[in-house]
Amino acid sequence: MRGTCFTKPLVAAAVVTAAVAFGANVDASLTGLIQSRPVMMNGEAQTFAPFFAQVGLNASDINAGPVEDIHVGLGAWGRVSLTGEQAAGDVDLAFVSGKLFDKHLTVTLGRQFRAGGAFRALQVDGASVDVALPGRLGVTAFGGLPVIPRFAVARGDAVWGARLYWRPNWDTEIGASYFEMMDHGYTARRDVGIDGRTELFHHLNLAGMAVLSAVEGRLVEAEISPGWRVSDKVEITGQFRHTSPDLLLPRTSILSVFAQTVHNHGGLGVAYDPSAHFSAAVDAKLIGGPNEPLGYEVSGLASVRPLRNTRATLQAVRLGLPENGYTRVRLAGGQTLGMLTLSLDLDGYFLDQPVNGVKQSFTVAATGRMALPANFDVVLSGLYATDPFFQQRWEVMGRLVYTFRISSRSADEQRAEKKEGDEKKEAKDEEKADVKKGSKEEAK
Repeated sequence: MRGTCFTKPLVAAAVVTAAVAFGANVDASLTGLIQSRPVMMNGEAQTFAPFFAQVGLNASDINAGPVEDIHVGLGAWGRVSLTGEQAAGDVDLAFVSGKLFDKHLTVTLGRQFRAGGAFRALQVDGASVDVALPGRLGVTAFGGLPVIPRFAVARGDAVWGARLYWRPNWDTEIGASYFEMMDHGYTARRDVGIDGRTELFHHLNLAGMAVLSAVEGRLVEAEISPGWRVSDKVEITGQFRHTSPDLLLPRTSILSVFAQTVHNHGGLGVAYDPSAHFSAAVDAKLIGGPNEPLGYEVSGLASVRPLRNTRATLQAVRLGLPENGYTRVRLAGGQTLGMLTLSLDLDGYFLDQPVNGVKQSFTVAATGRMALPANFDVVLSGLYATDPFFQQRWEVMGRLVYTFRISSRSADEQRAEKKEGDEKKEAKDEEKADVKKGSKEEAK
């Protein structure tokens, strides 16, 4: 589904025309972006000045016979270089989905993202189905060709997978999944996994997952993340994670031979949010692997909003690893003046051991955004940095965004539809509140 960047506007226009003809509401955005920055080419720093065009389309509220809630999505980009590099473009999303049998079956065709369980996050050209079963059970299955994004390396030539899940309420979901990737007739990945999240009590929640490589007989990754809301102002969270980086790559990739086999980290965090004007958080974790010295990471973040349109953030990070470490300090702030928003970001890294003879890295970034009439936004940003790889580095970017909405329905129909949607949302919120109230009373 690759093509030149000049074909994307034609595809977008065709999607808009067809969707409106079926009585859809179409939300679209067109973004033009020009950027100038240095890149390393043939051992020398050269200026790279590309112009990007991005288009995003979402058409919804389409009904055609037995198919309800048809949704059409498109996301694409194109690039033309102002300094002579080759033009490029690609399609990130291009799918159509619809619901059948009183919305118990959802079918999606085209380029799409699949996420969850053993297949994690995957971009695929193919088909997927989601079936709602009795007893709040459901099953999702998909198959197709793995997408090779522009400038990326191919990973496999066929994928498929499925996930069975149980969702008794909004706060609880438990699933079991299977994923397989083939590469030129060989099994590149074959994983099975379990995942879940739940609210154990009114203030205690738990989420976790584990994925096992059925071929290697080892854990690909496993994670458990508890959370405890001590009060309305204080929350304590934890994360304990095991990863086998070599199993995240296809078995047919030569890079899997050189990848680290085991990586573990675990720690706790405390967040304090007393008011809308101040918040703070502290996190600490240990990092390591078998037969390796332990490392650590400690970070703190404080945000202040003295006025409604003024904000400031201070962040500090200390990373200590056996081979090297660093201390990071970042100060950022922003101010809104009517339709103009200004922001400034100062970031510094101080290495324990020099890289290319340099132990410091500094970045200064400034951004200005102006909201214009007729749904236009203009953004201008600049960046200057020094680091161990570039003695000096700068970037300048300008962006123009236009967002619009097209509907074949009359204004009265749109208002009635919005009112109906708001009423449904209020009913769901009330039902959810009743469920939580009952859980709280049961816990007491």
